[in-house]
Amino acid sequence: MSRMMFVLCLLLTLPSLAAPSKVKSQTKNLTAREILSLPESQRLNVAEKGKDQVYGELIELSKSAKESMVTRWKALTLAAKVKKHQAIPDLKEALQAPEWFLRNAALLSLQEISPLKARPAAEKLLQDRALVVRSAAVDVLAEQMDNDVRQFFWSEFQEKRNFRLKTGLWIRAQILSRLSQAPQKQEANHFIEALKEKDQTLYPSAIVALEKISRKKMGMSSTPLSQKRNLWIKWAQNSQNSTVN
Repeated sequence: MSRMMFVLCLLLTLPSLAAPSKVKSQTKNLTAREILSLPESQRLNVAEKGKDQVYGELIELSKSAKESMVTRWKALTLAAKVKKHQAIPDLKEALQAPEWFLRNAALLSLQEISPLKARPAAEKLLQDRALVVRSAAVDVLAEQMDNDVRQFFWSEFQEKRNFRLKTGLWIRAQILSRLSQAPQKQEANHFIEALKEKDQTLYPSAIVALEKISRKKMGMSSTPLSQKRNLWIKWAQNSQNSTVN
């Protein structure tokens, strides 16, 4: 599921715009609010027909505290699709919005328009107070994975904000999954440490990473995850002892 679809599904649990009883035949004369009421597959095509006027209306809707969360999120993301690079100043402003869903929408829209401009925004939003926004930042940065991003991820993996009452939040499994896709040899100890935690959601990614690094497999395909975890921890201990000796 794409990042936008994930957040949109979350937002759609709230009351959304009511669909109009009849769509105007002259679609170019529809207001921004009416366009947002159309099926998603039609919105962009209709909005582009009168984009100069519609864009301003969409941005106004996105900023209105009187509008629902769903309306504001849809308005900002559609505005970005309508104007693309010309929308970047408004997206940068939305990155500073007090509402988490606007920061989220702005980051995801910026990523679609200009990944290079999205990267510094994502680096900053890794520290955002909203977990959903931090998660979106992880996905954005993962698409530009390099050594700097890997360092950001390992640092965030241990950050206090990603724990609640000493229990890791799901973003830690997300980060580890991204790191496990192309693990580096010197990171083996980090993945072993992840296996030593109580959080079982970390184990699959850590094991995948260790298999890639060592070119070994522990146990059979049918071996329980907990047993594979113990085998890898034992392997790491034996490897360390062999190095010392």
